[in-house]
Amino acid sequence: MKRKRSAFTLIELLVVIAIIAVLIGLLLPAIQKVREAANRMSCTNNLKQLGLAVHNYQSTFNKLPPGYLGPLNDTEAQTTELANTQIQWVGVLVYLLPYMELNAIYNQINQTTTPLDIKTQGDPKVGNWWLDPTKVVGNATNNLTLAHTKIKEFVCPSHDPYSSTPSILFGSHFFITGAPKIDKTAGNGVFWTVDTSSKDPMNAQDIGRTTYVGVAGTWGKGTYTGYGKNDKGAVFDIGQYEGIFTNRSTNSIGAIQDGTSNTLMFGECLGGPNPPPSGSPQFGFSWFGAGALPTLAGLPVQYPYYYQFSSKHTGIVNFVYADGSVRGVKVGSSKWNPIPAPYGEAEKGPPTTDWFVLQQLAGMRDGETRDSTSLEN
Repeated sequence: MKRKRSAFTLIELLVVIAIIAVLIGLLLPAIQKVREAANRMSCTNNLKQLGLAVHNYQSTFNKLPPGYLGPLNDTEAQTTELANTQIQWVGVLVYLLPYMELNAIYNQINQTTTPLDIKTQGDPKVGNWWLDPTKVVGNATNNLTLAHTKIKEFVCPSHDPYSSTPSILFGSHFFITGAPKIDKTAGNGVFWTVDTSSKDPMNAQDIGRTTYVGVAGTWGKGTYTGYGKNDKGAVFDIGQYEGIFTNRSTNSIGAIQDGTSNTLMFGECLGGPNPPPSGSPQFGFSWFGAGALPTLAGLPVQYPYYYQFSSKHTGIVNFVYADGSVRGVKVGSSKWNPIPAPYGEAEKGPPTTDWFVLQQLAGMRDGETRDSTSLEN
């Protein structure tokens, strides 16, 4: 009488394991593609909500919210440091909270210590939301507490801005008013270097962040001369490519002369890392303070600088246009970084055609009609 076999032989078990391994190897790329497609759709929806919020703000106030509340003049932009409490460093996203069903956060903001009126200079006796809470007077600590709120609508799901970020960008950096100056201590770029020990009373490592920032145009309201570190004088005027969101801007939809469907409004930014790649962002952007970025350096091919619009989506960066539509802008050959090392690459020579196309999309009244199909999806 033959006995029934009750188990696999070793060879059969190895074959089954090998087959399962092959199937997993075949399925993983497909699963990753599905996950990325879902993340990109979610990112697109987040940007769509920002676009709708801006239009609702326009309907309420007959103007667009300011890009951010930064320096009051060019001189202050070059000399002010973080301790100057006359600068609010409130970014555009704060103004959009009521139009994104985030009233619970907005209604708690103390607007005496953090004035949201762009004509208000602030009260140096009180201090602003980003100050060390051990050094402020009044209720500014409440605003700092609110700034720690993590808002999922402000973050692309393909990127984790909270992962091992050594520094937090509290305000929009170095480019909106006055001459360009790459200086971490300058008033036109506010940084907070995170100390994860007890010496960090702000608990800045846990500050609420964003991967979406407004488009300031090539250099915001400022100007830029020279192609690189050793070049003198520009052969083109980038001042014409001013964007929608700049320092204390008071634009409206009607001021977008190039057409709302042709003008970028918000885009994605990873915050670095600088090359060589570190595997984590160089900076995290505070949603309460960071408002806008320039497009001067173009879109990065591989490893972005913290001031470049960038994304985890292969080959494209998602933007919402001024008409509320969301489209992926191709990286193409738009990268051109004239900023000297260690913060840039000091590239010499004229920019590429794709670079000019990107600036045309970023500017709101440049009047140019270049063919943008090389970059637009």
